[in-house]
Amino acid sequence: MTACPRRVAVDNPAHPPDSFGRFPLDRPAFPSFQSFPNQRGSACLRYARPAGRISFPGSAHPDAERSAANRNRPAVRAFPETSRPAAGTESRASLPHHPTEYGENSMSLSNALDRQRTQVEDLIGKTKELQKALSAWQRACRQGSLPAREREAARAQAAARTLVQPVDEAAGSWDFDAQEYLRSGEWRQEIIDQAAEEGMQLFEQDECLIASPVIMRANLGREALMLGKRQWSKLHPAEVVNQLQKLRSSSQAATARQILTALHRVWRREGEPRVLKFRTAYELFCLTPGWRSQNPEISFVQSIHSLHQAWQQEELRSLPNGTQFSFEWGAGDPPQRAFMEFIGEDGRLIRYYGLVFE
Repeated sequence: MTACPRRVAVDNPAHPPDSFGRFPLDRPAFPSFQSFPNQRGSACLRYARPAGRISFPGSAHPDAERSAANRNRPAVRAFPETSRPAAGTESRASLPHHPTEYGENSMSLSNALDRQRTQVEDLIGKTKELQKALSAWQRACRQGSLPAREREAARAQAAARTLVQPVDEAAGSWDFDAQEYLRSGEWRQEIIDQAAEEGMQLFEQDECLIASPVIMRANLGREALMLGKRQWSKLHPAEVVNQLQKLRSSSQAATARQILTALHRVWRREGEPRVLKFRTAYELFCLTPGWRSQNPEISFVQSIHSLHQAWQQEELRSLPNGTQFSFEWGAGDPPQRAFMEFIGEDGRLIRYYGLVFE
């Protein structure tokens, strides 16, 4: 993909944006980050207010002269990150505000499942005596030895009685509150930690996890997660990360083609405007009853990001009928609301505006 031909004047030329308006994480002026360790030992990144202004003379670049809108930019956290401030410099106001999130007494589904699995493994060991008695009882019946049948039946009964209390105790010991776990957001931190061990970087935004091009969010009613549009009931972090790795390798191309076809239909329906704004398209899709609840805004922007990646890599530049398309980044000074924001795989903020069909 060719670089944007427009000249960009930046207050700090040592850290210019790329051709899509994205800035390196180490750029001190815009956007600046504050790093702080959370109580679980990981580090968080939050956007801070820009320290300077950026001007794009005569340009239609997406981030031109938008300092007022930048002040309203939502906080974004990126994980994992190793940089930390000097000891004693972090502020408690910067720490996560939820009382159960990342705290010492926070819930851990992994720990709860590990404890329960240990209890079940102990029970399986205790069933060996019962299995031996049942096998001997079966053998006595096959051989017709009545004294052996009576003896082994009594032994099986005694072995079974010894299991009643341990099974009841193990079953009754499960007191994990799945609803509170999903509501508090602790599930996001556990998956982030597990993904880091697998070498995968995830990002947190709007109570969702982004493993581009897959968006994860909690489904409280089903005590499950939504991986994209798929419901996933296996909540163990290792299972979730394993499924994420499979989905990431298979979903991007299909998602890009689907959203391109849908956007082209909207473009035709709207009278073929010069620029089809993504915000306009999303609001039109939401007119369908129930569509918004199944397709939150972040999921829609994820689809746009998949299309953008396919376009950058020259894997998808036109529709089957030959109609070509390109991305429009916002001419002039569109309002903040006109943009749809997404955190890319590298943790950088991308602001999508619209699509041009040619």
